[in-house]
Amino acid sequence: MSLKLNKRVEKIRPYIPGKPEEVLKRELGINRIIKLASNENPLGTSPKAIEALKKEITKSYFYPDDTYFSLKNKLSKHYNVPADWIILGSGSVELIKMAASLVLDEGKYAIVSKNSFLMYKKVVQEFAGDEYIIWVDTTDNYEYDLKGFEKALLNSGKNISILFIANPNNPTGSYIPAKQVYNFIKNTPNDVLIILDEAYVEYADAEDYESGLQWIKEFPNLFLIRTLSKAYGLAGLRVGVGIAQKELIDILMKVRLPFNVSRLAAIAAEAAIDDKDFLELSFKTNKKGKEFLYKELTNIGFKVFPSQTNFLMFIPSVDPKELIKRLEKEGIILRPLDPFEIPEAIRITIGTMEQNKIFIETLKKILKEFKNV
Repeated sequence: MSLKLNKRVEKIRPYIPGKPEEVLKRELGINRIIKLASNENPLGTSPKAIEALKKEITKSYFYPDDTYFSLKNKLSKHYNVPADWIILGSGSVELIKMAASLVLDEGKYAIVSKNSFLMYKKVVQEFAGDEYIIWVDTTDNYEYDLKGFEKALLNSGKNISILFIANPNNPTGSYIPAKQVYNFIKNTPNDVLIILDEAYVEYADAEDYESGLQWIKEFPNLFLIRTLSKAYGLAGLRVGVGIAQKELIDILMKVRLPFNVSRLAAIAAEAAIDDKDFLELSFKTNKKGKEFLYKELTNIGFKVFPSQTNFLMFIPSVDPKELIKRLEKEGIILRPLDPFEIPEAIRITIGTMEQNKIFIETLKKILKEFKNV
């Protein structure tokens, strides 16, 4: 192609999500698919959200209220922050991109952890360039190294404008204790935009884990990101929630696209927020399933990492690529972690107990085949 692309775009690789079940069906002609690759809620969508969608579907020809007055007021009560401290996105990924667009340019750097959410790298590449990423290694257990972030801030000599923290982290499932996060934010210069991505906060239950929501009033450079894609079961509708002080939200509104959350998505989000029974059931189902899979995978001999999310990362005792291929032939989709630079590992979404048991039974059968080769 003869288009004159800018040098930043030339280096960007498209985001590759977990394999959709429709793709596997086309490839292998399998009817029963168990997709455990994209951290979706195995219980489906909130029943209250489904009912709200049924009532609203005939109004799909209308644009949404671009102020999202009703949804923002619902979220305001839910998060106990003013409504004008909230901005909505088409999933959390759009919010990440909005935030990056505010402060990144050539000559301005971003601090990004290795083995973390792929969108952080992608947005820096788009708005500044690959060479403006300061990478921080994870620990030996693939955990965030905030001391490494501090060293980068203090000693890099670079014009750092933004940094990204996923807590809990995708794809490792690890988390950072609240005191460490707070002290880090407190010691970060006010002119550095801090993205605190809490996409999996509803699943976290560690005693020393806390959401950064309580610190928003204290730090004007903190942008907290949530999503309704995971625990609330709205991944297909795309609703992300950004929370920050009003001054920062007002600036973000400058780069927000109009009507960026669809009418149906906004209606479903309102109903899902009210569906506390579904949220509680999602948490309990996930906790039970996670304990089951952790125990079973460990007993099999795999290295399994503790998780504060709705997925587990594990290192199998056999070739991970081959294992994923064989599981797919049985209709089970897991997430390879090559894109996250952890090629030795695999990520599995916690499914229903039935799905989890089918996976373990299938896995044991495949491992016997490995031994017989």
